[in-house]
Amino acid sequence: MRMWHYTGFWTKGAIVRAAPLFILLGILTGCQERGNSQSSSTTGGTQDQLSFEGLLNSVSKQVGGASGNVQEALAPHSEALQAKTKEEVDKLFRWEYRVDDIPLDLTASQLEQRLAALGTEGWECFSLIPSTTTTRTICKRRPKSAIAYLKYLPGL
Repeated sequence: MRMWHYTGFWTKGAIVRAAPLFILLGILTGCQERGNSQSSSTTGGTQDQLSFEGLLNSVSKQVGGASGNVQEALAPHSEALQAKTKEEVDKLFRWEYRVDDIPLDLTASQLEQRLAALGTEGWECFSLIPSTTTTRTICKRRPKSAIAYLKYLPGL
């Protein structure tokens, strides 16, 4: 299913193409932070003692080197990485569903506890259908995706 943004961009395709870039930027930002601490410790002084331009040049060289190393390491796996990225992004546009029958004899607090338990598993119940013996709950959630862990990468 294609989703068009109001600007005319194909949202899903843009995310598939941008996700590896965001991951690479997170990796490089981590390298950049490590490079800053290494450069100040190797000169025996603090960052205040380095010229701003010298610091930028040092970071630029280290990031360039890290970028080349990352590209070299990932090159043999580029097709698999692209397929995995596409699979993970596809999960952003899908739903998982769960249907449960809850007995009618539950008290309000017991029903609340059942729904809270579903909520802690990530389920959002959007429909309750009563019948003569049970209440059917229909819930949905997004499939678990590795993309959810991007927020834990340094610099993102």
